[in-house]
Amino acid sequence: LRELTARKGVILIFDEVITGFRVHPGGSQGHYEITPDLTTMAKILAGGLPGGALAGRADLMCALEFENRFGKKMKHPGTYNGNPLSAAAGIAALTEVSKGSLCQVANEMGLRLRTGLNELFARKDVNWVAFGEFSGATIVPEYDGPRPGNDEFIPFGNQVAKLDRKIDAKLSHAFRCALLLNGVDFFGWRAMLSGVHTAQDIDQTIAAVSEAIDLLRAEGLVP
Repeated sequence: LRELTARKGVILIFDEVITGFRVHPGGSQGHYEITPDLTTMAKILAGGLPGGALAGRADLMCALEFENRFGKKMKHPGTYNGNPLSAAAGIAALTEVSKGSLCQVANEMGLRLRTGLNELFARKDVNWVAFGEFSGATIVPEYDGPRPGNDEFIPFGNQVAKLDRKIDAKLSHAFRCALLLNGVDFFGWRAMLSGVHTAQDIDQTIAAVSEAIDLLRAEGLVP
């Protein structure tokens, strides 16, 4: 994409709202060593407080200046623009992120969770599969395809339409309730780890999913 957009004179924009400072201290662009023309970032930039940013090439960002080569200043209103509390929290958070260990731990915990879940699903003989990358894990229920041979596995051959299919609402709600009964909460069927999660947290999460499967089976929601 970088080569194609540069050749065609098209602006390459990276959405780093989730990946920024999570997958790598330099975001996904730091991990893949690709420099986009513009980048969007969200609240991690402000240490979790309200804030966000658009960053990019100087010849594009100059549109925010009163006098620029475009002949017209781009308006840039925002309730939290220049907020001192967000700025202070952002400096503190990014100072820690820049050391690299938080991203490394989060990614290691993501791998531990994905691996542990797939081992659990095999033991429980349930037609679920876990996949993902970096510090994330996504569970795909009602899956009858090939089982993962390594962590690079993507269900359905990475067919977006199948990966994005709607999952039975009753099953989804029951799964979340079952997890909550065991002290764990997922974002739907997804989990996102952080640099402060420990191996014990991951093992507790896998145990909670195990208990959830038993509860769902007792309700006839899982074969």
